Amino acid sequence: MFTLCPEKSEQALKRSMDIGHGASTFVAEREVFGFDHTEVGAVLAERWNLPAYVQHSIRWHHNPINEANREAPEADQMVGAAIHLANTIAILSEVQSIDLRDGPKLEPGVLELLGIGEDAIETIAAESSNIVDELMQVFVRPKAA
Repeated sequence: MFTLCPEKSEQALKRSMDIGHGASTFVAEREVFGFDHTEVGAVLAERWNLPAYVQHSIRWHHNPINEANREAPEADQMVGAAIHLANTIAILSEVQSIDLRDGPKLEPGVLELLGIGEDAIETIAAESSNIVDELMQVFVRPKAA
């Protein structure tokens, strides 16, 4: 979306970052574009004939526990919930935090669906951050002078 519509994408991003507005990125995208990246991704996944669980996971990764997704098999819902949690943990890593309050709000029921206690999130976030740091050292090398 940033490539094809950079001005609108920037507008949506700024709207999502505006504390007074309080919209998440995908909500801000809907307000600006009339659709969001989850819908675009799901349509692409369908056109590319990816499995249904991949399509569901892409479409519902921001709100995996909802009425529209309740019809999906539990395994599909779990994949979407795992991606939802991974998204939050990735953002926590970006802001160098292990506190859930510093990332996107987890949808109610996600941890329960995955069988993960909230107390485990700090450990998962810390370990993930360490792994990202190690990968950055391997893949991002300083430029030669």
